[in-house]
Amino acid sequence: MLAKKAAALLIEAGCPGLLNEEAIERLLIVQSNTATCLTEVEELADAATFVEKGAKEVKLGNEDVAKFTLRRAVTLAESCGAVTSYGIVLLQRAQEEEESHAIDVVQLQKTALQKLVRAYLEASSEDAETLVAAEASLNELIQLYRSTRDERIKDPLQILIDRKAQIEETSKVVEEIASMMGFDDAHINHLIRKLEKMPHEAASRCRQIFLLNMLHRDDSLGFPFVPRILVGILMASKDPRDFEHIEQALEAIKSQPKFSLRADAAFASQLLLWKHGDSFYRKKKYREASRFYGFACNSAFGSMESNIAKSYRKQALCILQDGDAEGAAKAIRSCPALSKNQAFTHFVLFKCASQTRNEAQAIQAIQDLVSAPDFESEMLVVVVEEAQNSDSLDTLAFALDHLLRRLEVDFNLAKGVDSIVLARSLLQIYLPKDDGGFAKHFDIRGLLKHASSTTNILEKLMSGNFDKERMSKEAEWLYKTLYNTALSLAERIDPEDTAGLFEISLKVMKLREQITDPHPDAGLPEMKVWAKLAPCATRALIARETNDDQQARIEHFRCGQDGITECFQLLEAARTQSNDPRFLSEALWALVILDVEALAGMNAWDQVDGKISEIGKNQNNLPIKVLETLADVLWSHVEAPEHILASILQTIVDALTGTGEMDVVRFSRWLRALLSLTLSTSHEVRSKLCDARNHLIKAVEVLWLLQDQDRLQLYPRDELSWLVSTTWQKGIESFKLNKFDRTKEFCEIAIEIANFDSESVVLKSKMQAQFE
Repeated sequence: MLAKKAAALLIEAGCPGLLNEEAIERLLIVQSNTATCLTEVEELADAATFVEKGAKEVKLGNEDVAKFTLRRAVTLAESCGAVTSYGIVLLQRAQEEEESHAIDVVQLQKTALQKLVRAYLEASSEDAETLVAAEASLNELIQLYRSTRDERIKDPLQILIDRKAQIEETSKVVEEIASMMGFDDAHINHLIRKLEKMPHEAASRCRQIFLLNMLHRDDSLGFPFVPRILVGILMASKDPRDFEHIEQALEAIKSQPKFSLRADAAFASQLLLWKHGDSFYRKKKYREASRFYGFACNSAFGSMESNIAKSYRKQALCILQDGDAEGAAKAIRSCPALSKNQAFTHFVLFKCASQTRNEAQAIQAIQDLVSAPDFESEMLVVVVEEAQNSDSLDTLAFALDHLLRRLEVDFNLAKGVDSIVLARSLLQIYLPKDDGGFAKHFDIRGLLKHASSTTNILEKLMSGNFDKERMSKEAEWLYKTLYNTALSLAERIDPEDTAGLFEISLKVMKLREQITDPHPDAGLPEMKVWAKLAPCATRALIARETNDDQQARIEHFRCGQDGITECFQLLEAARTQSNDPRFLSEALWALVILDVEALAGMNAWDQVDGKISEIGKNQNNLPIKVLETLADVLWSHVEAPEHILASILQTIVDALTGTGEMDVVRFSRWLRALLSLTLSTSHEVRSKLCDARNHLIKAVEVLWLLQDQDRLQLYPRDELSWLVSTTWQKGIESFKLNKFDRTKEFCEIAIEIANFDSESVVLKSKMQAQFE
């Protein structure tokens, strides 16, 4: 180091008095290098001596030498605060030459002062007094900036960036810069670019400082640039650690009554917040996402109220995903008043209610959703999917019902939704389970409604081009399901509802028959008969129980009669295809009974007479029990004509005597009924019928037959005694009327019948004596 110093002194001593520019430059280099070396070994006094000599001796000959001198001064000033006088001397001399050499002195001054401040601060660890010099240099720098406000404030930030300054130091400098900065696009753009080069935390702090300055400057000149700074804050604030910066920025904007964000700026800001929130949502970090969406709800964005509502909905969904349905509902209810009736708001409320298993609220939310002015049909598809994931069948049924109704009017929606699958799913909710219970509380009205709507959907699909194989399967499932459901519920529901289920199943059966490929089930024609017969029987049952209102009773029978006519047609068509004649015979017997009962209930006695006459001619086609039932039905009508009653009784008696092994007891009972009716009628009526004599002769024939078969003892004795006494009494009545021929006939028959009663010997003797 001593050698270096000596060499410098020798060079200086050997220089002539007048130096050219090249010699001046070399001498400055030697002096400055020597001063720098001396500074490094802390020989500060000697270093100062060298540089001060250079400052006094150098004569600036031209612009290049002046600039070089200034640069060296700055370098030396940065090396140590002890040589600042050198830099200042050079700066002063440079200012004197400014006009003659057009040197950018101001910029060099700023650079020199910046480095001087830093040098003084670094030297303060050794000498605290240098802090005073640092403060003085800093104030000079500030004054320099204030005197040149039209200049771009860029270098101080770049210095901080290059030095990687601490946040506190950076903040202090930025606050000074913000207080004196001017506002124009170029300036702000440059400022934004500088901030992007800073470390994240420092840049965030600086943006906050600039934002506050723009908002609270008295001249309000910074207002137009607030959105750009805010967007910068939001773009950089992607991490939960930045929540404080976002909150501070929004609160600052909200608290400035003279400023409000334009709609475009608010929209851009909310988009950024949504983007950050969406990123966390996809990662299933719902709490972090909720905070970002919550910031987008801030009233600072009041110019975009619709987006605030959307933000609340996004936040509510996050809270819901995090398991807090109540909190989600609270968030969604915070939507602006004008947005509370938006469809998506109701959808989120529906999700909240579904998660809390509040069926009433869920159903109400769906109702409000479809009533909202901005409702779109596709939303119901999502609602149904959500409802399927819940445990509420009532909610699912309500959603499916609305979706199916929407399909009827929204043809675009119908193209992308399988309506028959939806209808079947809805219907299954109302069907009984295999154990006889129900998936939800039993609702026969709902069952009938959705059975009918499913049938209508199937019919509509079959009216166009359709997949025959698939539609045939759908139809078969539907009619079999409805038919079996009607059978299983027959004793549990109102008969009229049972009839309704059978009628719907019949309609589906007819639809299935329209699809000839593949062919319907072989047993379908028979099922159609029974599906129609059951409602007919139900109508008859309802009519029987309607005793107080005669007109209503007749109307029920009339409705039943219309169905009976169709059922006869179905039965006739089924005969050619049935493999079970017995099955169809039973259907025929039931139809005959219902037919006669309906006609009798409508007081259509002429038609009843014709039916009974036809039955009498073909009595072998009907079993005795059917004829007996017909007699019971007609006998229950007090207004039934006697000749019709006599006709059915005659048919029963003839049918009983025509069987191989006659049921003696049944014969005796029905014979007694026939004789009671015949013997009590007037002569005019009796003349139109087979008279009592013929019935009694028939009875005698049966008694002789039974005696030949050794079965006479089977004839009830009380019935036998009744025959004897009644016939004898009729003979006595004829005698009193001077009908001697009739008297003779009845008395002879009575005596003959008495012969078959071994216990009536005394009575027979008395009768014989009286007759003679």
